[in-house]
Amino acid sequence: MAMDQSFEDAYGELYGEGAFSFNNTTKPDPVTDSVPSDDSSFDCNICLDSVQEPVVTLCGHLFCWPCIHKWLHVQSDEHQGHKQCPVCKSKVSHSTLFFIIG
Repeated sequence: MAMDQSFEDAYGELYGEGAFSFNNTTKPDPVTDSVPSDDSSFDCNICLDSVQEPVVTLCGHLFCWPCIHKWLHVQSDEHQGHKQCPVCKSKVSHSTLFFIIG
C-alpha cells in the first residue's frame, strides 16, 4: 500500500494533485470502434459487399455463392483444368466449396 501512495504522490507532483488515485471509482468511458454492430457483416472477396449466400473455400476465403460460381465458370472458360481461388490461387472447385448456414 505504501508503494501505491508513493506512486500517487509522484504522479500528483507531475500532473497535479488528485490527478490519479487507485481509489478512483469512476469507470472509464467505453471505447467505440468503427466496427459495425451487425455481427453478420462479412465481405465477399470478389464483389467486396456484404456476403449473400456465404460460401467458404478450403483455403478459408469467403465469397458470395453467385460471385464464386460465376468466377469458377470464367476460370473454366479461360483455363482448362486448374481453377484457382481469386485471393490466393489455391485449387478450388464447386466440390470444395462449403455453404455457411446460420
